[in-house]
Amino acid sequence: MTPDPAAVLQDALAETRTRVRSPQFHKEYRLFLDRPAAISIVLDEVRYVLGLAPRGAAALLDVGCGYGLFTLAYSLLLPGRVVGIDWAHAKIADGRVLAASLAPQVRPRIVQGDAMRLPFRSSSLDVAVVRESISHIPEVEPLLEEIRRTLRPGGTVFIKDFNNEACLLEKNRLLRLWNEAEWRGTADAAAYVEARLGLLKREFPSESPDRLRWVARRTRGLYGARLRDASAQLFRDGRTDIEPAFHCRCPYTGYALERPFSPARLTSHLRRLGFSVRVLPPRHFRPHESGWKRNLARLLDSCVETLYPLTSPVTSLIQILALKRGT
Repeated sequence: MTPDPAAVLQDALAETRTRVRSPQFHKEYRLFLDRPAAISIVLDEVRYVLGLAPRGAAALLDVGCGYGLFTLAYSLLLPGRVVGIDWAHAKIADGRVLAASLAPQVRPRIVQGDAMRLPFRSSSLDVAVVRESISHIPEVEPLLEEIRRTLRPGGTVFIKDFNNEACLLEKNRLLRLWNEAEWRGTADAAAYVEARLGLLKREFPSESPDRLRWVARRTRGLYGARLRDASAQLFRDGRTDIEPAFHCRCPYTGYALERPFSPARLTSHLRRLGFSVRVLPPRHFRPHESGWKRNLARLLDSCVETLYPLTSPVTSLIQILALKRGT
């Protein structure tokens, strides 16, 4: 008898709940931990994405998989090879704990790695999924080039992210997010300006606290060698010609904290690489619950989807399907 995917994921989360201590894990999956029936959201989205995949797809890569809950869902519903990859060591470690609760025959591989240097052979994948992670990848073009390399001809990439360049509400949320990360920090990380200040104190120990703080404020968005070189110019000349490619990055890792994206920007990247691109109407997935609020939300979702792309300025999501041309 085939196990119920919802029950398998619910059991996996329940088993992992006490074994994973990360506050971020519990925050990210709070909905599913507190309301197990809400796991239907994950399965509905995974079934939707697999319905867009090429017929006979047998190898799927989940790029930026995080803790891997969606990767597990893909492995339960796709008869084939499923791999999740993420740069964050801590998330991968916890994701492996979560995956270990699945039976070996349906357990996905959860690997730590660089999405811009995918550890897979050329033309070895049928489907790539980039869910709410492309806006955090340091460089978009190398990522898409790597996905194109690893996809077989006729393979597809499904991209879902926030419509934070065209939608006013998303744009305002993004500005708040950037300012919070830069000046106040979060529960998991210090403010970026303070992180840069700490790095500069070690790199330029002879500089005064006031000058160090002034340079830390002037080097927003820089990290690594570019932060060091720009800081040296500022200390020496009072100015720098080194500009950040993106102005809200972690000073330690270069992690881009959600860059602005729109359907036009993403389709431009993909078409430049030779993909055939479809911008999909945004599909929202909600718990299978009744009540007037849920019903009203579903009605609004349906209206936004039906009237798309006219509703693009008010929808929070981007969903794109791209196909690799070739034979």
